[in-house]
Amino acid sequence: METTCSFHRNEAAHFECHECGTTFCDRCVSVRELFEFGGKKRHYFCPACNIPVQMISVGNIIEPFWHRLSGFFLYPLQPTPLILTLVLALLGTLFPSNIFMRAIVWVVALKYAFATLTTTAQGGLKAPAVSWQLINQDVLPVFKQYVVFFIIGVLIGLVFGNMGVVTGYTFMIIMALIMPVIIMLLVATDSILHALNPMLFIPVITRIGWPYLLLYFFLTFLFSAPAILLSHLPPNLLPMQVWIFFYLFLTQYYTLISYHLMGYVLLQFHDEIGYSVDYDFFIENRGGKKKMPLTPVEEIKNSLAVLIKTGRHQEAIERLAPHIHEENPDTELSEKFLQLLKMNGEQERAARYALRHFELLVENKKKQKALDLFSEIKKIDSGKPAPESVFTTASWYQDRNEFKQAMETYVYFLKQFKNHPLQPETYFNLATLLHERGNNSAKAKQILSAIVKHYPQHDLSGKAKEYLALVS
Repeated sequence: METTCSFHRNEAAHFECHECGTTFCDRCVSVRELFEFGGKKRHYFCPACNIPVQMISVGNIIEPFWHRLSGFFLYPLQPTPLILTLVLALLGTLFPSNIFMRAIVWVVALKYAFATLTTTAQGGLKAPAVSWQLINQDVLPVFKQYVVFFIIGVLIGLVFGNMGVVTGYTFMIIMALIMPVIIMLLVATDSILHALNPMLFIPVITRIGWPYLLLYFFLTFLFSAPAILLSHLPPNLLPMQVWIFFYLFLTQYYTLISYHLMGYVLLQFHDEIGYSVDYDFFIENRGGKKKMPLTPVEEIKNSLAVLIKTGRHQEAIERLAPHIHEENPDTELSEKFLQLLKMNGEQERAARYALRHFELLVENKKKQKALDLFSEIKKIDSGKPAPESVFTTASWYQDRNEFKQAMETYVYFLKQFKNHPLQPETYFNLATLLHERGNNSAKAKQILSAIVKHYPQHDLSGKAKEYLALVS
């Protein structure tokens, strides 16, 4: 069953924190680049517990191999493996009796197939590039494969020679059945002895379960496909050289499919096999992008999400407090802080902080949230918001044609902030609303007259006279 992210239920989890049990997709985990020997290295942490997380099996992220069979058949048709396969098949066709050339063809083909397996096993679904190093250097993996094939061949011969034909064929079928896991263990451990150790490959087969039998079925089909395809052609349909070319091409084509498939199974079941996958390589080469380290604000948001989900509200408040006391904190963090205080039962502290949060919302022009919070702010006895913020709130109501709320807010301002420099503007705006929207022209006239009388030197005095004449 797929393990999903604790915060994005439609996303597969990439990591798990063993401390709090939270699972993370690549968007939620905390990424930190630390300087180590050789340069920077990326590490992944739980944003709440601040400890390294454990990578969940890649098999939890990628689709099962039986869901992407078409992708395996298309893999050798990428330009690099296709050109290499055509060239090797052509060389084998032009020099069929040259043992040296045939050896080169099969060593290069098997070496590239092995590179395909190892690249796929790390998550690279794009075929590896052909380089001189790939072809000419480090033939040990190919040599080890041939040693494994030789040992298995000798064992089969000994069984045939000493135990009879029936036992021999039975043993040969068993060895064919375990061959895929032997090759995968050879890649995982780089050891012939480990690959051929029944104490290792039998438990691996058991842990993989029925998908291993499905893998064996597909590989049996793939390895026998070239001979089956060519056997259905009329004997004299193709010239001998063309027949050889097609046989070599198809053999290498299906070999690449087989090794790519084994690499993908090794990737999917790397935990069961005991194979280590480089997460950063996997993310980059499966078509994804490396997740960049989070900003400090993103980091704290992720940690809060984990702490809140796990009910650690007090710890979340303590984690958030230093950021809230900064000069201009992030409004989302400020809102979280207010919510956490309420959730933690600290109502008096929440009431006091609501005033601070309201100021931040107004300063950052978060209009809707500021208006929503203002109705709560008006009921607080322990303090008052800044008069400029209240005046701004009233003007926002007025701009949104919420005239009743605008008039109530202007009245609130006049009651709470007597003798404030913004009183003339407040009176004037209230008078216009009373006349135009409140059907109370008499009250509007009183207010306008008061402006003219008490603020004769104010810029609004002349405007109040003109409007008073209009109201009269």
